Amino acid sequence: MLIRTMQRRSFIKQPGNMLTTPRSREVWHEPDLSDFREPYEWMRHQFELRRMPLNPDNALLWGWIHPLHEEDQYRGFNDRRAASVQLIVDIPSHLVLASDFDAWHIPLGHSNFSDNLSGNDHDWEKLFDEHWLLTNGWGPQSKNSYVQCVFPYIKREWIRNIKYFRGIY
Repeated sequence: MLIRTMQRRSFIKQPGNMLTTPRSREVWHEPDLSDFREPYEWMRHQFELRRMPLNPDNALLWGWIHPLHEEDQYRGFNDRRAASVQLIVDIPSHLVLASDFDAWHIPLGHSNFSDNLSGNDHDWEKLFDEHWLLTNGWGPQSKNSYVQCVFPYIKREWIRNIKYFRGIY
């Protein structure tokens, strides 16, 4: 499965064949994004339930189905101090958990897809129910255009293209 992912340049400078990111680099570790801890931990748990156990020291990597994701999305993140890379990688499908990007904002906002839940109950599993999403108005504008993916690592031989840029992804 071809996936586009943005990483810091140090990601591809790691030694060895298997490229990973430490858990300390997960987005919710940033002070202004700490509210995202619960949904990101939930996604991690979903990956383990639906795909395979994860190394507890490594973060999940995030990407988009390629080539349909719009590259222009990243032009607003220009920070000349940060060196980043865009990777096009061919990851085996059994290592990828895909979900709808727009629907992902329901867990990020600590909301629910249904209004009739109470307390701390969540119905976030609907994020993976394509039929439910499509019949309830979550259809993407074009096939795969808003499909995001998580995966545990990248092997060097899976890298098909590297594009270097300045900025934070």
